[in-house]
Amino acid sequence: MKQLRLALFASLLSFMAHGQSVVFSHPAGYYADSFQLALTPSSQLEEGYTIRYTLNGFDPKANSRLYVAPIPLDTSCFSEHRLYAVRNCPPSLWNPPDTVAHIIVVRAAIFDPMGIRISSIQTASYFIQNLCHKAASLPILSICVDSAALLSQVSGIFVPGIYFNPENDQWTGNYYLTGKNWEKIAHLDYFSPSDHLLSLHCGIRAHGGNSRRFMQKGFSLYAREEYGKKNFGYAFFPNTNFKKYKRLCLKPLASSWTDAGIQDWLSQHMARSLKFDHLAVRPITLYLNGEYWGIYLLEEKPDEHFVENHYGYEDDDVDLIERWSGLVLNGIGTGFSQLMDFVDKSDLSIDENYQHLCRLIDMSAFIDYQLFEMFIGNHDWPANNMRCWQYRDTPWRWIYYDGDGAMGSVNSMDNIFCEDEGDGWPSNAQSTLLFRKLLCNSNFSQQLIQRLEEILKLLNPSALSYLIDSTQSVLATEIPYQIARFGYPQSVASWNEDIRNIRTYFRQAPQAMQSKLHDKINHYHSLKIYPNPI
Repeated sequence: MKQLRLALFASLLSFMAHGQSVVFSHPAGYYADSFQLALTPSSQLEEGYTIRYTLNGFDPKANSRLYVAPIPLDTSCFSEHRLYAVRNCPPSLWNPPDTVAHIIVVRAAIFDPMGIRISSIQTASYFIQNLCHKAASLPILSICVDSAALLSQVSGIFVPGIYFNPENDQWTGNYYLTGKNWEKIAHLDYFSPSDHLLSLHCGIRAHGGNSRRFMQKGFSLYAREEYGKKNFGYAFFPNTNFKKYKRLCLKPLASSWTDAGIQDWLSQHMARSLKFDHLAVRPITLYLNGEYWGIYLLEEKPDEHFVENHYGYEDDDVDLIERWSGLVLNGIGTGFSQLMDFVDKSDLSIDENYQHLCRLIDMSAFIDYQLFEMFIGNHDWPANNMRCWQYRDTPWRWIYYDGDGAMGSVNSMDNIFCEDEGDGWPSNAQSTLLFRKLLCNSNFSQQLIQRLEEILKLLNPSALSYLIDSTQSVLATEIPYQIARFGYPQSVASWNEDIRNIRTYFRQAPQAMQSKLHDKINHYHSLKIYPNPI
């Protein structure tokens, strides 16, 4: 059935390219005042053929509004569906607002006399200044998804649905289902604060870990040729040169562990000066079916397409591993199993074994990765949020992602040394095995200490203060709307307070890290050859 729907969708796109389509008199974008929108067929319609349209973001159907005259775009065109009032989370987290900000979304298609849609759906989002009570301060994504794809109790990705278990409300619900069978077709428009930049169909899925149950949902976006375009053809991120992306993530601000909301974005900025792989990210605001859906972080997705984009390697030949248990996300994964088997059975204090390991992994990047995760005190690591990759026989590299649980307490730095057996979280012996065995090698330990000094100079108090100031200022205008929409952060005051807590964390982090790392290195060596400078 899924394949049939995709085949039908592809055939409709083909029909649009060679047959009828709906033409909008005004392109999507920003307008100062209301106007009348005319919808016309690309060529003369035969008798009985009609244009039908929707104003709630859903796909037009045979019983949708019949177009008979230009549409006055005023407040009557705001969606009356009230998607924001549909419960999309466990009852304990449900706290909907009385109303939300809207834009006008018009979706139109041509139908034959039998009520069969014979064109693709044309979509346009309109931001009309005299109708909106908020201005655009960030780039905007307007995403439209049909009602059944979102809200069906059986197959909707937005609701608790039939897979929700009240006795396990933290980890059950339709929004926890994964895989392509749970991918829906969406329409995406991307805007700068002044211009319309991109329009295409794409796939959309629920995204995240435990945050999937929150009111403010995360999404993954998939460009596929079967939807019309095989790439998101736009340079979304100002600090990269890439103009094509296969997959993107939309992380809700509410997925952060504190009211600050900036940990992941801030840490990705910090990682730019280091040697491991990390994600490009920028904040945007999302409108879902014409309704304001708050602040999100638009990010690269840390998968095989990320590797292909950054390194030019064919994604079919990339082994991508998640978690230290060796979960294979792409490729075959035997190389990682062999790597960890060697680590487990070898004495890495012996230089010959250490040098062999240096041929298996990119050691300088691995050192940076471990030190950075420790420095930011990522509490949701290393038992979680670990991904590494290899292309054929190249050295293994690690991708840093998901810093939502970082910058809370310097005690989280101890995760990196955990020796507890089992599969415990946030750390366990399996997830720290490689690092702990490397600490037994004096050459590695010396490199670690030297690199720590260099990193602390790169991420000095002045540089970090500037990054925190800039991230805070970019979001400041939008935060009150985010609060009104989702109750997160709790208030502007709590947002500012938790950002101050991040500043406090980084005042404590250098000394705490040096002390913990030096003490642990000395623990792994019979002689205390690494004096603690603190």
